[in-house]
Amino acid sequence: MVLIEDLLFELLQTNECVVIPGFGGFIAKPKGAKIDFDSGTINPPFKEIGFNIMLQHDDHFFASKYSLRNQLDEIKGYGQIQGIVQNWNQTLKTGKRLNIPKIGTLWQDQEGNTQFEQDRSFNLLLGAYGMGSIQFVPSNSERKRTSPSRRSEEHTSELQSPDHLVCRLLLEKK
Repeated sequence: MVLIEDLLFELLQTNECVVIPGFGGFIAKPKGAKIDFDSGTINPPFKEIGFNIMLQHDDHFFASKYSLRNQLDEIKGYGQIQGIVQNWNQTLKTGKRLNIPKIGTLWQDQEGNTQFEQDRSFNLLLGAYGMGSIQFVPSNSERKRTSPSRRSEEHTSELQSPDHLVCRLLLEKK
């Protein structure tokens, strides 16, 4: 059986918005790679996930995918989704945090507004699959400059021949 959480994770990888009927919508927005010159880190592109409780219109997309993946008719699949959503809503109403694995955590603040924090340990952007952060020498670090090495006369005269023109050009660029 495919869990709602797992299906949500899969659908957010390929869709910009996934609405869970009676609960809310998760919005996925691709973000580009970020370079932090001070810390010397390049972070790969990723999908930023947001949550909007106002997106509750049932477009049948989620329910049909859930039913298909679990080999259920849509009425039974929709019923299972409603049962889970009721539990999720109850969890939030009692002031507890709701953790959806690989997606994030939802909770209600003091004013009763639903808040969401994305789980950043998973990258939902398929184009960045397998990419991790890259470290480089930060711009504020001292760079050691090496003086060009001296070549012997014998080596220099050897490079004067036409056969070694490419070598000569390469060495001149250094």
